[in-house]
Formats: sequence, structure tokens, C-alpha cells
Amino acid sequence: MAGYQAFQRGFRRALKGQELPEEFTWRDALPNVLFFGGLASLLITLMEPESSEQLNFLESLIHWFLHFALSAVLWLSAFMWLVRRQLSPRLLPFVGVLITPLIFAAISLTVDIGSGTEENPQDSLALLPWWYFTELTGVGWNALILGTVLTLVIYAVDAAGDPAPVPAVPAREPPALHRLFSAIPPQRDIRLIRAEAQDHYVAFVTDQGTHLVLMPFSDAIEKLAVYNGLQCHRSHWIIRDQVHNLRKAGSAWECEMVNGDIVPVSRRRAPEVRKALKPA
Repeated sequence: MAGYQAFQRGFRRALKGQELPEEFTWRDALPNVLFFGGLASLLITLMEPESSEQLNFLESLIHWFLHFALSAVLWLSAFMWLVRRQLSPRLLPFVGVLITPLIFAAISLTVDIGSGTEENPQDSLALLPWWYFTELTGVGWNALILGTVLTLVIYAVDAAGDPAPVPAVPAREPPALHRLFSAIPPQRDIRLIRAEAQDHYVAFVTDQGTHLVLMPFSDAIEKLAVYNGLQCHRSHWIIRDQVHNLRKAGSAWECEMVNGDIVPVSRRRAPEVRKALKPA
């Protein structure tokens, strides 16, 4: 569930043209691709379409799973590539719609030839361009219609308005750490320095020790929004005024915290960490 929520948040940010969060990776996307690809494959198989009627149930299920899962993997790869290249948010959904039939037709043709459902596979090389064109016209309109409907739905949802964002400038006195995370015992005058993902746990490093809490790192970051901090790496979050210095570490970056801890910093987060070092 946590992986799906992280994937959903990242995908919505991408559709709005916003920067992808560090934790939005294939680790979150792939399980969702496999689950929904399997669900779609089962539904199509139960409908017994003409194109796979000569296959038994298991063969048909695998046949359609390859269609949906491989197409989704290629589509998400292309989509994430476009997002990271900062394509205009107004163009992004439409480009996603346009590339859908191109990808799905190629996968459909490949699977049909491989599974033997395409006639005369021995002529595949000679007829490949024509077959691709035929496949494209066959699935293209359906893919474009479906993609356009999804795009309109996305725009309608966004037009309805999102919940008010958490203010960028936190309150002068954020809630005590134990009020945000019940697993952390109450302590007087505790000062948070940083947080770090450790497998299924999050380590909260304070000036009075380290506390491990079982929870997704993305959920911890959401709760920490009331603090004046930033995510500096896929697995690390820091308090701005606890940064002592920022320095190069080979081809990467790292920052030293006031308690002496060394924290990795991604290259695209380095400028923001550098700003934290400047006096207000």
C-alpha cells in the first residue's frame, strides 16, 4: 500500500509538470505495473477475444499479460524520461497519449509473432513494416480514445482543486517529535537533526540519540513538512539549520551536520543545501 501511495503521489506530480520526488523509483512503480497488468490480463482473458481464442486459458493469460505489462514498462520509462527532461506540463499528458499506440502496437506485434498467433511468421522480416502499420491502425484509435479520456479526467480532477499545500515556511515552534511519531518517547528540549531511511524503518537522529520507527520514508517526510528541512537524497532528510558545511565527494556531494554526521546529497539537491548555509 505504501508503495502504491508513493507511486500515485509521484505520478500526480509528474502529470502537473512538477519535479519527481527522490523516492519515486521503479521500486514503487514495478509492483503496480505487475498488479494492474495482471488484473487487466485476467479481465481480457475472461472476455475471450477473437485474437487469442486459439490459446488455452493459461496461454491467453500470459499472452495478454505480456501485452499490458511490457507496454506499461516502456510507456512509464518514456514518460519518466520526458518528466526528467522537464517537458512542458501542458504538453506532457498529450505526448503520453500520442506515444501509447506506438508502444502498444510494437509490443502487440512482437507478442503475436512470438506466441504464434500472427499468421505466416516466417515472413515476419519482410512484412514487418506492413504488419506494424496494420497493428498500429488496429490498436491506435482505441489507445488514443482511451488516452484522451484519461487525460481529460486528469485535467478535470486537477481543475477541481487540490487540498491546500503545507506552508513552505513552518511554524516557529513545530510540534514535538513524539506528537508526530508516537513510537518516539517524550523528551524535553529534544532537537531533530536529520532522518534516514533504513530498510522498512526510519532513523530519526536528534541531539539526544537516535530513534527507529517502523514506517515508509515517504510518510515520514510528509509529517516532517512542519519542520524547516529538506530531502537531500533518496534516503535522507535534514534540518536546514543543522547543516554545518557542504562539500564534494568524488562525483557526488555530501554535507556535514552540526553533530558530525556525514550525509549524502544528490547533485540536483546540492544547490538547495548550499542555500541553507547562507545567512538569512
